[in-house]
Amino acid sequence: MSTTAGVSNRKAARADISLPSNIVVELEQEALFAALSAEGRNDLLSKCELVIVKPEQPMLPEVDPESMHRVEPIPVFFIIEGMANVHGVIHGVERIINYVDRREVFYPKNYTDDERLELELTSMSPLTAVKVPVAAVDKLLATEGKFKDAFFELIKVATERRQRYFDDPEKARMASFVVEERLLPTNRVKVLRHDLCVECDACYEACADRHGVSRLWPSEVRFGVIQIPYNCHNCHYPTCEPACRFDVLRYDEREPELRVKHDCVGCQQCARHCSYGAIT
Repeated sequence: MSTTAGVSNRKAARADISLPSNIVVELEQEALFAALSAEGRNDLLSKCELVIVKPEQPMLPEVDPESMHRVEPIPVFFIIEGMANVHGVIHGVERIINYVDRREVFYPKNYTDDERLELELTSMSPLTAVKVPVAAVDKLLATEGKFKDAFFELIKVATERRQRYFDDPEKARMASFVVEERLLPTNRVKVLRHDLCVECDACYEACADRHGVSRLWPSEVRFGVIQIPYNCHNCHYPTCEPACRFDVLRYDEREPELRVKHDCVGCQQCARHCSYGAIT
């Protein structure tokens, strides 16, 4: 777990601000928030904070190394955009135990007391969420039946996902690999099979011939005989597109894929902001 030295890094990587009016309007249209009474919804929204996180950043309060307790209680998160993975320590082994997708809820009480002490929630992509104290959510769960039903429908999704993929020994290794390598927030991933490849490098040469510069090259991301080469993953939440100051990177919703226009000036901002190091 993180020590006190990691506190400033977490604060620098995450922005917690009051809810802007456009986010409030968006949340009010979500089934979870719409299930609340007007009074309950206003009360809950008044306690929410907007959280904006960069990829691969921890989101939970750190543990005090002296007391071995969290410096503050673990909150509830409602993910607006992005995805986050859940790390835990099971039988002394740290591993991925679940993930949280957009429009889903991270609820700390969905995990055991022992798991919560070692729990970490880490963004897999640029992530926007609302954070609310767990006590405020528990109060509404006890008083608002429709909200409780909607809330636990979302929790059910996360619980069934964990049971199906991460508690099953036969599936957990592959599921953990996909989550750890942040392959979930991608639209398209090229795969190289080492049991078939003869290492002639013709694919890399053909890519360079077609595009003028290679957009495909080997990486260390491997699972058994499968390798994921460095290549554009056409991310759901691309970090390169907003970094482009000349509007030459466009996300094509029909494919879906990222396209580079021919008038790129080579400023390299997209390469600096790519979450996967796939742009040179």
